Amino acid sequence: MEILGLTPWEWLLPVMIGVTAGFSTNAIAIWMLFHPYKPIYLGRLRVLPMGAIPKEIDRIAKRIGETVGKELLTPQDIAKTLGSEGFRSRFDEVLRTALQSVLDRDFGALRETVGEEQVAGIQEVMDRLVDKLREVIEVYLHSPEWETRVRRFGRSLTSDLRVQPLSVVLTPELRADLLHGSRELWTGVRESEEFQRVIADALERGIAGVLVSEKPLRHYVPGGAVNFGEAFVAQYLPLLLERLGEVLDDPSTRARVQATLRRFVNRFLEEQRTWKRIVGRLVITERTLEQTVAAIEQGGVEEISGLLREPEIQERVARAVNDGLEELLDRPLRDLLGAVTPERAERIRNVLIERTLHLFRHPTTEEIVLGRLERLLSAAEGKTIGDVLELVGPARARILADRGAEWVVEALRGDRAAALLERALTRQTNWLMSVRIGRLGEYLPPDAARRAEAFLFDPLWNFIQARVPVAVAGLPIDRMVENKLKSFPIQQVEALIWRVSRSELVLIIYLGGFLGALVGSMMLFTISWPAGLVATGFFLLVSFLFISIKA
Repeated sequence: MEILGLTPWEWLLPVMIGVTAGFSTNAIAIWMLFHPYKPIYLGRLRVLPMGAIPKEIDRIAKRIGETVGKELLTPQDIAKTLGSEGFRSRFDEVLRTALQSVLDRDFGALRETVGEEQVAGIQEVMDRLVDKLREVIEVYLHSPEWETRVRRFGRSLTSDLRVQPLSVVLTPELRADLLHGSRELWTGVRESEEFQRVIADALERGIAGVLVSEKPLRHYVPGGAVNFGEAFVAQYLPLLLERLGEVLDDPSTRARVQATLRRFVNRFLEEQRTWKRIVGRLVITERTLEQTVAAIEQGGVEEISGLLREPEIQERVARAVNDGLEELLDRPLRDLLGAVTPERAERIRNVLIERTLHLFRHPTTEEIVLGRLERLLSAAEGKTIGDVLELVGPARARILADRGAEWVVEALRGDRAAALLERALTRQTNWLMSVRIGRLGEYLPPDAARRAEAFLFDPLWNFIQARVPVAVAGLPIDRMVENKLKSFPIQQVEALIWRVSRSELVLIIYLGGFLGALVGSMMLFTISWPAGLVATGFFLLVSFLFISIKA
């Protein structure tokens, strides 16, 4: 069967040859854009050259970088984008989300959260911070400004702060810290060699002054002790005299009285002449002494006891004792002590030093001192600063405030305070590394996020607007894009191009087939003009419709 003078085979063969040639030519051309990645050699003969894109990747990357950096993505475009309202909204949203995430996150201890290497690094950083902080504190403590502040605060205690309650300053936490610090200070002071030296020097000066003192004993005895002694004599001397009458009831006392009488009689007879001594020995025998003691037991005890119970006798005895005490107190101390050799003075000094240090180092002393301090702090909670100052008077309060300020300044500038500060900072860093942090939001007020937003967001935005355009202006965007493209593996470049332009590349292959069909249909002109016109018109119409649909 013939159509326009041609058989079906004559119609199809040229068209099929053209379609096959067009499809294969464009497909091979597109494949050779990327392949082969490297030239293919057969021995020393190059069979296939490198693909167009792998071969020209450097030039392509440079041209793309120049196009992007100078035309598509200029520094002015970046600055304009960063300053837009849309970017500001996105900026605030990202910061707000990040801030809230940090506040809601449950943090563990730093030692558990990070690895050992990070822990060592953090510890090193914190140690440097501690050293720097200690240096800053020491510089501040040795500055005139610090001394002026302390003295001003000391003077304000006697004026402006009189009505302030001590509980404002003396919080439970501060009380606990004061007790803990006092315990450490007490332990360190009492065990130090400096404290032992101070005690030894003080006692040595005191003993040296006492041994040659012309002052009466009354000067060294507190007035309260003298009054207490006089009251003791007045209260207990009558009882003592009353008990004295009961002493003779004891057998041992009777024996001692008899022995005393014997000694008295012997001394008396030895002072007499010979014939009187002989008569005395004959008259005063042991029998006579026993009878005398018995007589004292029977009647003398009651008489002596009655005599001692009489108010007049008791008053006279008490007056005599008080007069004796007054006379003793008025005597110079040097007369009472007598001559003390240097060896004895040294022994006294050593004993006093040993006993004094033992007293200070005894646990009971620590309990008494710290217990008294704790009770004093507890009692001070309900007092004002003015109540405390009224106990000493205005003038003495000012003197104490100045001396207290001087003591605080000197103490905090000393080596011991520096050592305590260093140990405290070291303990705090170790504690910070080991303690569980928890949620940061638990340590902050409920509106912490809002306050942080008001405090941080505008300064950060202004910083970006001021700094980023200047920084972006110096960015080599073209070289950055060029280097990035060069560093891309060619396989990824091919995949990227196919992913972006797949439809266009496939359309090119299809167009190659249609062009081949047109060429094949035009070959029909060599056989039959009508057949060539029909075939050419048909494929032109189909190509136009296909391109319209794909486009």
